Amino acid sequence: MTRTVSLSRRIVVDERAVFRQRDHRKHQGALFVSSGKGLADLGRPIGGRCPINQHARISLKQLAGTVGLASPTVAERVKRLEERSYILGYTAVLDQRRLGYPLQALVRINPAPGSLHEVERMIQDTPEFVECDRVTGEDCFVGRLYMRTIEELDSILDRFHENARTNTAIVKGQPVKRRLPPLISDRWT
Repeated sequence: MTRTVSLSRRIVVDERAVFRQRDHRKHQGALFVSSGKGLADLGRPIGGRCPINQHARISLKQLAGTVGLASPTVAERVKRLEERSYILGYTAVLDQRRLGYPLQALVRINPAPGSLHEVERMIQDTPEFVECDRVTGEDCFVGRLYMRTIEELDSILDRFHENARTNTAIVKGQPVKRRLPPLISDRWT
């Protein structure tokens, strides 16, 4: 019978998969998951903080020190995570303001009947849209775009007015940056 224990912030793990680090001063007694499969394979700290997700350029030696494993072990586990498509790639995060795009907008787009595919193509062909999701509800798309001025926003959205209705919100701040949701070990084993 598998017994589960609940540990801080909605994390539920198999009790057999949890061990406590020996060097409590170095890791402040952090608990690590090590079940031999999936994300738990990396020995990621419980609580959703995965060092490789926060710093993609972290060296394997630094990552090994963070999770308390040997470098060759971590290298093999990272390789397996890549092979199993848990890690899809590594990327640089650029500051759009320094690139000349001080404004961001979230745009909800509701295509006119029969225009769904045309509007989707238009979004894909508009380089100022840096991401877009197809969603349920009244609108079909929610996109994020970067722009230099409000006037530029008008010229971008004017292209859509024949085929869709738009609703725009200017982004004032981003209190939560892109991050992983809480990682529950059961899902990755």
